[in-house]
Amino acid sequence: MNRRTTAETDAVRQEADLAAELLNVSYGRIILTHDEASLRSHNITTQLLIELRLFVHKFNEKQMVLLLDGFDEVASYYKTPVLNCFKRFGQFNRLQHIYISSRPYDFEEDFRQTFQRCRMYRLKPLSCNDQRVYLNNFLTRNVKDYKRCERIHRQLVLCILYGIINKALDDVKTVPLLLNMAFHQILPAVEQCINFRLLTIDGKIYDHNNFGTLQLVETFVERKLEIAYIEKTGTTDCASTVAAAKKNYQKLSKQVKQDHALLAVYFMFSSQCRSKLLSKREQRQAEDLMQEVMNAQEQTGLIDGIRDGIPLFIHRIFAEYCVACWLHTNVERLRKESYFQSRSFWTYGLKRTRDFLNRMIIGEGGGSDIHLAVLNDSTEEVLKLLTQNPSLALKTDADSRMPLHLAVTNLCNRDDIRNALLKQMEVSDLNAKDDLFLWSALDYAFVANNESVITELLKLGVEVNVDAFLKQLFSNELDVILRQGVRYCALIKPWESNKGVTSAIYKGIVKHLLRTEIFDIYASEEKLGSLSVLEYCTKRKMFEMFREFVQRSGEPARVLADVAADLLQVAFEVHAHDIINYLLNDCNFPIPRIKCSRNLIYALKSHIRRRENRTFKIVLNQLLLQRNLSCADEESIVEEYPDTSVDELSDDLHPKVCCVLDPANVKLPLEEYDEYEYVNDAIVFEQLLSQAVHEGNFALTSYIVQKKQMIVTSSFVAALMRLIPKGRGVRHARSMQCYKYLLDRTVDLYSTDTLGRNLLHMAVQNGCFFMVHCLLKKGFDPTLVNNANGWNVFHYAASCVSVLNNRALKLFAYLTQVVPEDCLNARDAKGISVIELAVDNENFKEAQWLIESKFDHSQPNERFEAMENIVRQMIATVKEELVSQFLEWCVSHAKNSDWHETYHTLKSLMLDISWLPVERND
Repeated sequence: MNRRTTAETDAVRQEADLAAELLNVSYGRIILTHDEASLRSHNITTQLLIELRLFVHKFNEKQMVLLLDGFDEVASYYKTPVLNCFKRFGQFNRLQHIYISSRPYDFEEDFRQTFQRCRMYRLKPLSCNDQRVYLNNFLTRNVKDYKRCERIHRQLVLCILYGIINKALDDVKTVPLLLNMAFHQILPAVEQCINFRLLTIDGKIYDHNNFGTLQLVETFVERKLEIAYIEKTGTTDCASTVAAAKKNYQKLSKQVKQDHALLAVYFMFSSQCRSKLLSKREQRQAEDLMQEVMNAQEQTGLIDGIRDGIPLFIHRIFAEYCVACWLHTNVERLRKESYFQSRSFWTYGLKRTRDFLNRMIIGEGGGSDIHLAVLNDSTEEVLKLLTQNPSLALKTDADSRMPLHLAVTNLCNRDDIRNALLKQMEVSDLNAKDDLFLWSALDYAFVANNESVITELLKLGVEVNVDAFLKQLFSNELDVILRQGVRYCALIKPWESNKGVTSAIYKGIVKHLLRTEIFDIYASEEKLGSLSVLEYCTKRKMFEMFREFVQRSGEPARVLADVAADLLQVAFEVHAHDIINYLLNDCNFPIPRIKCSRNLIYALKSHIRRRENRTFKIVLNQLLLQRNLSCADEESIVEEYPDTSVDELSDDLHPKVCCVLDPANVKLPLEEYDEYEYVNDAIVFEQLLSQAVHEGNFALTSYIVQKKQMIVTSSFVAALMRLIPKGRGVRHARSMQCYKYLLDRTVDLYSTDTLGRNLLHMAVQNGCFFMVHCLLKKGFDPTLVNNANGWNVFHYAASCVSVLNNRALKLFAYLTQVVPEDCLNARDAKGISVIELAVDNENFKEAQWLIESKFDHSQPNERFEAMENIVRQMIATVKEELVSQFLEWCVSHAKNSDWHETYHTLKSLMLDISWLPVERND
């Protein structure tokens, strides 16, 4: 009606009255008068007459279908008379079907009482295929050149555009009206970036500026309000443009938006949160608004209904938008209410709400391209803007937030955006606070739980605002306060110049909980899984927090007197070894019987690493007691001191890692080191001793040997080499004092094993560089040969698995300084040289080093001749494939151009079958 003037509307009504005069009902059928005089007197048009005859025919033949739309629009005021009208329609037998459309405002029961036979249907959301068809139809109607393209090109365009819309709208694209608006919004970019005649697409089509979700939602909401309060109120187009009408509509629109914002708060936040955010008046107002929705008086169509006291928006995005509007209007509450500083508000689930709010704030100052580029996660745009004007990194929005403040809270941000901003900022800029929360970039990183950013900012020297940090923590539940406090202190600790910051945080947390929350440290807390705070800290291994609670509560001996035994039981169970040390060593509590003795062994290993020697002895004695193991009395153990006569090795000589991981070539049938292996009684002390040696803990090495009254043999030392922890970055330089101690106590130092190897051979083959050094300093003869296979130390070094590190190479470099060259040139019992053995074990870089070290100063022709002989002999003893791989390696890693040419020539010669040896010894 609002598209017609009053005169036009009256004409339609007169036509309807005329039609009613010409129609009569008789025995359920409609009869059209055929009186020509009557028709002429009414001056009826031919068009109307045709329409009336068609209506009569369809009705009488039971082909009439009524489509009645918008029942919910009138139900709040005219439900009863309209339902009576529907009921009357339903009594016409000649009507085939009546379809009534309405929003789901709980009218089901009304319809069931009105009609004898009634079925309910609900429209399905637009499927992906529906959306593509919709987009195809839209482009066909609005882009002339699109429909002229071949099908394959149209499909390509559809795929690209649908991908852009899908990413921007996510699941909101199932709303038809919103989807249609999205199509119209992206249409200018389509016309500008896609040339259908030349079949080209400009990459700018992907520009985030082409598609603004906030703008789209704002337009959608505004359009819904226009439909509800202009078009459906009967206001004509002419009347709606009058200044007074515009003013009234603006007031009404503002109030409706405020009402929906209030309802959105109920939709998005919990009841506990709402009670803090909303005043009593606002809560009563929201209840009245929900009652209006239940009475079908809500006309915008943004809310489907009420369930369990919660408004149901037609899509979450509209509730998120309305909440963002409410926050923007009540921005002062962001600083006052603790909820907005809690993890609950900064979760991923509220990301879009925060994004809408950020864009509204940015829009206050006329907009900022750099801020929007960060929000859009557009690396290209950020780099472009900073290249043009580096000072944009310091530009602030209406609430004094720099782009970095937004970048650290954007959960999908890219490192290169953040790094580009950081390059343009000084530390003083990084410490700057905004006006929204009075936070720095680091404060935002903390609340967003962005650990990589936290570490990066701390590394740059950004100050930790302890007060702001604690306020963020205290806005959370008890368990979150404890967990996050410990977690962030662990991040801060490596970067603080002293322990002042972490200490202040722990003290602040405990002080707040003890004095503000006033809870009992012994009482079970529901938020802590029915554990007391002391039990919770123990189970979570929160040592600093645990100690702070104890010390704040009084004298530790008194505070923990009744709970120490139970806490120790828990601490052993979860491997909270620092708490174990605190209770046993610092507080001197007796150790109870531990349920699982394996946990005692784990604790012993930890105390060795941490050099908590007194606690180690307490726990070890408990293990002996529980396993009924006999050992020497404490009184018989004397304190021994390390021999400092072992020469220190230059770091340049050290390998990157120590000891072979894979025991395949070591050929020691010994149990391997395993941190989590259950240790049986037979090797408890051996494993503990290997841990002490590995850590270079001389005091405990001596203690364990004396406690167990061990007889150290060469086979025992070999076993320790395999038990000692190995892995990436492990070097046993600190273990040499312990090695020297064990070697001094070895009763058969120079004995050999069943394979004919002495301890030096085994140490070289095991790759234990520092044990080799200790053995040589002890007086081992490096020239000794294993009579069983003819191997010397160089052969064992060549068999040492060292593909991914420089362990064997460093061994060779060290041994060549202390072992005569004759040993390096010696062949074993099978006639295999050291170089050939190295290639056979794929130690290519070691073989190359040996060759280049030997012939580096030779003349080119002499070098080539020597290399040719080496390769010929190598082919006779080593697989040809390995020789080829070795030469390929040498070509790629040649020391210089001369060596490169030599290797390349030999590699080429291998392709000549006549050059290969006739006999092979595979």
